[in-house]
Amino acid sequence: MNEVCSYANLRLSGIKCGFNTSPSWLAQGTSQTNYDQLGFIFTQTNFSQAQTKQQWTNWANQQLTFVAGNDAFSRLANDVWLSINAYTGQPTTAQIQDAGLALCESNANGVLMWKWGNISGYEPFSQPGMLEAMQTVANV
Repeated sequence: MNEVCSYANLRLSGIKCGFNTSPSWLAQGTSQTNYDQLGFIFTQTNFSQAQTKQQWTNWANQQLTFVAGNDAFSRLANDVWLSINAYTGQPTTAQIQDAGLALCESNANGVLMWKWGNISGYEPFSQPGMLEAMQTVANV
């Protein structure tokens, strides 16, 4: 993650980037770290939890609403990053594009789509049409 942030800082002057904690705690609404020191909120899900574009939109809104309405995190309400593990559930190119579009159209400050895992024969970012799908998401 530090290498990703170093690269981002080189490419985009002034970008806020860092890795504060394991992101999964936010979904449960409990803090496992000193949130007073957080520079931004980073929360994530994966394709086993949402499939349609509307479900992604609902999930994004739920995360943003939770942060804004929680006294512990509300100061960071305008600096929420949403993350998707684009590996679990073996999503199709269309599903990955829909997820990316829904999250990019939300009020999140940033969106991260990543892959973790090793399923033989399944590599989401090398699927036919994936480059075009990611370019569409990037344009949004």
